[in-house]
Amino acid sequence: MTSQESLLLAADRFRFFSHAFRYPEPDTLEALLGEMVEVWPEARELLHRLTRDRDRLQELYMPLMKGEIPLSRVSYTLQVAADLQGLYRVFGVQPRGGENPDALPVVLEFAAFMKTKIALAPDEERRHIATEGYRKLIEDLVRWVPLFSKKVRETLPDTFHAVCAEMLEAFLREEARALPPKGDGPEVSA
Repeated sequence: MTSQESLLLAADRFRFFSHAFRYPEPDTLEALLGEMVEVWPEARELLHRLTRDRDRLQELYMPLMKGEIPLSRVSYTLQVAADLQGLYRVFGVQPRGGENPDALPVVLEFAAFMKTKIALAPDEERRHIATEGYRKLIEDLVRWVPLFSKKVRETLPDTFHAVCAEMLEAFLREEARALPPKGDGPEVSA
């Protein structure tokens, strides 16, 4: 697998996790997982859980929807989303109308966008700028997603969402470890 292919696979994984923590659409989730089974071994486990929980997904999603398991980082970090919104602005992105900019699905979709931007950057300078923006995003996510993940696993044990939360947390740790050392390139301020 080339570097570009692995970056795009990571973008697909972020996109999948973004969909996994939105209101359940089993067909969309199944299609995303089906496309990734050959290149992402964990997708098989998620596909199995999805199949098993398919008829209960909307019911299982209720604690997330009702706020029993908050989906926004402010609930875990007590930080406002201003720095995240600044990062969105730097890269010309704006959450869809009515979406909370610091809600996990929105942030994960932005991570997918950033990974794609890195993969398809036309030159080293743009790749560096996208990587530094992505670094800020991942550093933020690894601070609060473990708290979210723990709450999901405690509230919805042995479910599709619990497995997704655990896998997302592990994926974010991998992504944080894989970040290149900070370079001397242009700064990205949010």
